[in-house]
Amino acid sequence: MDTDAMIPNYETKHNYLFQRHRGYCPIARSRGRLAAVTDLHHAGVHNTKVNRARYPLLINSLWNLVAVNRGWHMQYPSWGRIPYLEAEKREAFLRRHPAIAARLNNPGGEE
Repeated sequence: MDTDAMIPNYETKHNYLFQRHRGYCPIARSRGRLAAVTDLHHAGVHNTKVNRARYPLLINSLWNLVAVNRGWHMQYPSWGRIPYLEAEKREAFLRRHPAIAARLNNPGGEE
Protein backbone atom coordinates (compact mmCIF):
# COMPACT_ATOMS: atom_id res chain seq x y z
CA MET A 1 0.00 0.00 0.00
CA ASP A 2 1.22 3.49 -0.84
CA THR A 3 2.38 5.48 2.23
CA ASP A 4 0.69 8.72 1.23
CA ALA A 5 -2.59 6.82 0.75
CA MET A 6 -2.36 5.55 4.34
CA ILE A 7 -1.64 8.93 5.98
CA PRO A 8 -4.34 11.56 5.45
CA ASN A 9 -2.91 14.92 4.31
CA TYR A 10 0.45 13.23 3.70
CA GLU A 11 1.90 16.01 1.55
CA THR A 12 1.04 18.80 4.00
CA LYS A 13 2.36 16.84 6.98
CA HIS A 14 5.52 15.83 5.11
CA ASN A 15 6.23 19.44 4.12
CA TYR A 16 5.62 20.71 7.67
CA LEU A 17 7.88 18.09 9.25
CA PHE A 18 10.50 18.46 6.50
CA GLN A 19 10.80 22.15 7.35
CA ARG A 20 10.75 21.46 11.09
CA HIS A 21 13.72 19.09 10.76
CA ARG A 22 15.39 21.34 8.15
CA GLY A 23 15.35 18.45 5.70
CA TYR A 24 17.56 16.21 7.82
CA CYS A 25 16.55 12.94 9.46
CA PRO A 26 16.34 13.14 13.28
CA ILE A 27 17.26 9.43 13.59
CA ALA A 28 20.55 10.05 11.79
CA ARG A 29 21.15 13.24 13.81
CA SER A 30 20.67 11.30 17.06
CA ARG A 31 23.61 9.14 15.90
CA GLY A 32 25.76 12.12 14.91
CA ARG A 33 25.17 11.73 11.16
CA LEU A 34 23.27 13.61 8.48
CA ALA A 35 20.78 12.06 6.07
CA ALA A 36 18.09 13.65 3.91
CA VAL A 37 14.42 13.18 4.80
CA THR A 38 12.52 10.91 2.42
CA ASP A 39 9.45 9.51 4.27
CA LEU A 40 7.10 9.93 7.20
CA HIS A 41 7.47 7.48 10.08
CA HIS A 42 4.90 6.63 12.75
CA ALA A 43 7.46 7.17 15.52
CA GLY A 44 5.68 7.18 18.89
CA VAL A 45 3.09 4.52 18.11
CA HIS A 46 3.62 2.12 15.21
CA ASN A 47 1.02 1.96 12.45
CA THR A 48 -0.69 -1.35 13.19
CA LYS A 49 -4.35 -2.37 12.95
CA VAL A 50 -4.61 -2.50 16.76
CA ASN A 51 -2.95 0.90 17.22
CA ARG A 52 -5.13 2.51 14.53
CA ALA A 53 -8.22 1.34 16.43
CA ARG A 54 -6.83 2.23 19.85
CA TYR A 55 -5.37 5.66 18.98
CA PRO A 56 -7.42 7.03 16.06
CA LEU A 57 -6.63 10.68 16.77
CA LEU A 58 -2.95 10.17 17.58
CA ILE A 59 -1.81 7.61 14.98
CA ASN A 60 -1.57 9.91 11.92
CA SER A 61 -1.16 13.19 13.78
CA LEU A 62 1.89 15.46 13.75
CA TRP A 63 2.35 14.38 17.38
CA ASN A 64 3.16 10.84 16.21
CA LEU A 65 4.76 11.37 12.79
CA VAL A 66 8.42 12.19 12.12
CA ALA A 67 10.04 12.97 8.77
CA VAL A 68 12.88 10.46 8.37
CA ASN A 69 15.31 8.93 5.92
CA ARG A 70 14.04 5.52 4.80
CA GLY A 71 17.41 3.80 5.28
CA TRP A 72 17.79 5.07 8.83
CA HIS A 73 14.18 4.15 9.60
CA MET A 74 14.78 0.59 8.41
CA GLN A 75 17.94 0.36 10.51
CA TYR A 76 16.25 1.75 13.67
CA PRO A 77 12.53 0.98 13.28
CA SER A 78 11.68 1.58 16.95
CA TRP A 79 13.39 4.97 17.22
CA GLY A 80 11.11 7.46 18.96
CA ARG A 81 8.70 4.86 20.28
CA ILE A 82 6.74 5.94 23.36
CA PRO A 83 5.28 3.74 26.13
CA TYR A 84 1.64 2.73 25.67
CA LEU A 85 0.70 4.64 28.83
CA GLU A 86 2.01 7.82 27.21
CA ALA A 87 0.10 7.02 24.02
CA GLU A 88 -3.09 6.56 26.08
CA LYS A 89 -2.52 9.96 27.72
CA ARG A 90 -1.96 11.64 24.36
CA GLU A 91 -5.06 10.06 22.83
CA ALA A 92 -7.15 11.14 25.85
CA PHE A 93 -5.75 14.68 25.55
CA LEU A 94 -6.69 14.82 21.86
CA ARG A 95 -10.22 13.58 22.67
CA ARG A 96 -10.59 16.35 25.28
CA HIS A 97 -9.25 18.99 22.90
CA PRO A 98 -10.83 18.45 19.46
CA ALA A 99 -9.50 21.74 18.05
CA ILE A 100 -5.93 20.67 18.82
CA ALA A 101 -6.61 17.19 17.40
CA ALA A 102 -7.95 18.77 14.21
CA ARG A 103 -4.90 21.02 13.87
CA LEU A 104 -2.48 18.11 14.41
CA ASN A 105 -4.33 15.96 11.87
CA ASN A 106 -5.07 18.73 9.31
CA PRO A 107 -2.17 21.19 9.60
CA GLY A 108 -3.18 22.94 6.38
CA GLY A 109 -6.79 23.27 7.50
CA GLU A 110 -8.18 21.28 4.57
CA GLU A 111 -11.09 18.91 5.11
